[in-house]
Amino acid sequence: AFVDRADRAGGVVVKRKARIFKVIKSPVDTEEKLPDIMQQLLGYEFFKVEDGVPVEMDEVYGERYGQDFSRMLNKLAFEVAVLLNDMQSDDEPSQTDPSSTKPVIYLAECSFDMRQYREVLDAELRRLGYTVLPNAQLPRTESNYVNEVDALLNQSQLSIHFVGEKYGVVPDGPSDKSTAVLQNEVAVKHSQSQGLSRVIWIPEGCESEQMRQQNFIESLQSDPAAQKGAELIVGSFEDLRSATEAAIGHIERERERLREGGQKEAADNEPDGQQKQLYMICTEQDRKATVPIRKICRDNGLSVSMPAFKGDAAEIRSVNQHLLETADIIMVYYGAGDEAWKRSVDTEIRKLRGYSSQAGMTQCFTYLAAPDACDKQDLVDMEEINLIDALDGDDAQAMNGWLKGITNEVADA
Repeated sequence: AFVDRADRAGGVVVKRKARIFKVIKSPVDTEEKLPDIMQQLLGYEFFKVEDGVPVEMDEVYGERYGQDFSRMLNKLAFEVAVLLNDMQSDDEPSQTDPSSTKPVIYLAECSFDMRQYREVLDAELRRLGYTVLPNAQLPRTESNYVNEVDALLNQSQLSIHFVGEKYGVVPDGPSDKSTAVLQNEVAVKHSQSQGLSRVIWIPEGCESEQMRQQNFIESLQSDPAAQKGAELIVGSFEDLRSATEAAIGHIERERERLREGGQKEAADNEPDGQQKQLYMICTEQDRKATVPIRKICRDNGLSVSMPAFKGDAAEIRSVNQHLLETADIIMVYYGAGDEAWKRSVDTEIRKLRGYSSQAGMTQCFTYLAAPDACDKQDLVDMEEINLIDALDGDDAQAMNGWLKGITNEVADA
């Protein structure tokens, strides 16, 4: 009844937080009878599993169970308070706001023997205002699980992995790998491709009687590929806290530096209110080659922005996405980039057209520049729309006809 009513009154989710808190006193066989949103929510588990048997957090079972209950209750109360405060605020925070220096942090799922440490760090990070992922139940089949972890890490600037004595949950799938192993493998790929920062924690003296887990522990300590992009911490929980604080501090300093650099560049090139915004996408190798074209555009009343090339990978993605979404005109400078690069850029533009209300008004052009290549000639032969052919190296001639139409629109505006 609450879900139905909430759907008619602004939705169950407010500022990326659900207005429902799922408290699980003891394990249940299935949650299928719950509404979909409640099935997806992470629950507050007031029980532990020991020797395969669930034990409720009740001091009747011992003092530590009472302490665990109080800690979980405190976490629940704090997050209820945060949600109530958010509901009273009219400001909608943006997780991808380029001006924010707070990184999004992925806290990897872990085996139950490490869960209490994860819960403590999760509560501390949320209290300090960081967005912590995952914030919903992850799929239970391997392929869907990996895809969802990949999507969440794509939003994150830091991932933290907890490795203990137990192998942990194994999603249904062909590899028979635990969630800890799968998450580490996906995070390694993100470190390689996007510069994701990582911290891996193994408690000092940690060994496992389970062969698969012991092999995983040893590979993390000896295999550079498994450690890719990560600081490996073999020590106490306080050592993990210190490493996390240092990693966050480094990311925030880099994002602040990039943000200040972007603001300075924007201030130096502040356009008049009537100027159209042209976003010129190119490879870093082509930056110098685009100078004559950018000057021509500037002299004809266009304000030109270039992609960010240096800095934190996640911040670069955020800044470039913002430029892509806010441009009046997009020009893809197809020079040193290869066919795969061009296709990836086209894919990003197609995505823009799929989710941005601005996309319908954004004009997109491809500027063909040297060196010549078969795929470029194919675009010419196929008479691709919105094509500017400058393969002969005459930038001024190629831009002449194109600019007439653009500047006429500027004058009309």
